[in-house]
Amino acid sequence: MRQLGAAIIVAVLASAGSALAQDGQAPPYDGEHITDLAGLDLQATKDIDVVLAWQIATICDNAARAYRGLGLVGPEVVTVKVSATQGPHPSVVTDRRSTLYVSYLAGGAGIGEWTRKYPQPVGILCKAVAELFNPHRVPGLERTLSALVAVPAVARAVGEGAWERPYDYAALDGAEVFNTQCGDAALLAEHPDWAAASAVSQLLDQLGTEWLVQQLGGLQVDRAAALAELRKAAVAAEPTLDDLFQPWDLATDLRLEPDGSLVLSSFEADGDEAMFPVRQQAVVTRSTEWATDGQRCGVFTFNGPGDWPSVGLREEDWRYKDWSRFASLEFDVRNPSATDATLRCAAFDTPDRGHGHIQKTFVIGAGEEKHCVVRLDPPPEWPWQTAVYWEGHTRLAEMCQLLFFLPAGHQLPLTLWVDDIRLRQ
Repeated sequence: MRQLGAAIIVAVLASAGSALAQDGQAPPYDGEHITDLAGLDLQATKDIDVVLAWQIATICDNAARAYRGLGLVGPEVVTVKVSATQGPHPSVVTDRRSTLYVSYLAGGAGIGEWTRKYPQPVGILCKAVAELFNPHRVPGLERTLSALVAVPAVARAVGEGAWERPYDYAALDGAEVFNTQCGDAALLAEHPDWAAASAVSQLLDQLGTEWLVQQLGGLQVDRAAALAELRKAAVAAEPTLDDLFQPWDLATDLRLEPDGSLVLSSFEADGDEAMFPVRQQAVVTRSTEWATDGQRCGVFTFNGPGDWPSVGLREEDWRYKDWSRFASLEFDVRNPSATDATLRCAAFDTPDRGHGHIQKTFVIGAGEEKHCVVRLDPPPEWPWQTAVYWEGHTRLAEMCQLLFFLPAGHQLPLTLWVDDIRLRQ
């Protein structure tokens, strides 16, 4: 197993650690702000659990201090807007500049059960804060900083005893599991951000923090182009370091068709139905009864009994998350049922959010076949955008969720045949 980042962690821990209470008690709260932190402004957007909000502030403040301790450029004051939700999808999202929007599960057992689906809140928050110190969105950098820098800083400053139940986040979210994942060749081959994190962490280990900070400060490009600049500088320093980026090359190979389109799924290969692990009151199988590309199609069977049955992909780190070069998402659908179907397709740049995405509704008559097109270049007044995510458009370079679902009250059960899901330029 790779053991990286020890020198980085030691250096950061020497300077990190905010003077926060470790007994679970929160500071005075005026109904809107929790203060006492010079570099963090925690705001309540709804009624909140003050102690839980203070725990969130503790994590974010120590992460920000750790990143500043490295010399990374970021906001002087990190704003954290906290709210409680009754829904199934608590989440963290940032504006990529200075603000985190954090929702937690109302009625849960504190930070250890912050969400039902994502049981590692320290790592999630540390990675989100890292977005604010990664203005050029260098792939893999946020994951690396969170595991090797921020999580150890939180562990040092707070300790496990501050939470309502033991939470060994140093092991769950920190360097040990990070190094294990970075050593998994199969994982790196299919997940670009992990492949980039593996390269970035080894650059840190071999060239040092000062080198990385200096290179980041000189960047004039973003995302993959920024990583390419780091690669160029690293190879100039030591030619053999180019080998570190081979997993990235493999994981980012889009495998475009001759016409420039990108097939997400045509259900031809065994296991293609596994592309859709989100199955809410629904089943995904394959069939040879109909196809528009190859010999098979996907069969989406929406069963109920509740509302909003859905089938979907949810993957924040996948080969095909950058849709910026494409103009549309297209697919074919056939309704073999005796009743009309209303199918909605939604694509998200932030997982499990009810807004901030692109959506279109299609009505497929009984026995009808239809070619469906979802444009990816909506006008500024596109109704599914909100100020929280607004950057002039959906983050097409960060697409992470694709859902096919039926509206509330739709007649069930319903079966639809779907094929040739692809992105077109």
